[in-house]
Amino acid sequence: MPFDWSEYLELADWLTKNAADLRSPEAAHRSAISRAYYCAFNSALALLVRKREYQPTGEGKDHGNVVRAYQQHAAPPRKQIGTWLGRLRDRRRRADYDAEIVDPGGAATASVRDARQVMTYLTAQ
Repeated sequence: MPFDWSEYLELADWLTKNAADLRSPEAAHRSAISRAYYCAFNSALALLVRKREYQPTGEGKDHGNVVRAYQQHAAPPRKQIGTWLGRLRDRRRRADYDAEIVDPGGAATASVRDARQVMTYLTAQ
């Protein structure tokens, strides 16, 4: 049975809400940002594959290609998904690679919100 990517969003939400009670709130927020992104990315990728609109390469370039596929789509809801995916990807890169990030808690909250929006739109597709 394939993994349910929405479980990452549940984890991201929990980490965001409970970060203050954990040993490292910043690590919790950074992890939440990453999990929210991967929930949205993998769910968006799955829809493209299911509709035969994209064939994954299994390489890092899939991330940019999936974001662009949505951003360049003719349908406004798909373009909006592309906007959210782009923001999620940018936050995820900062959370995973930058030694210092501004307001990790705010970024985690925004990432959970954006990922929820992506999932809502994808469910309607």
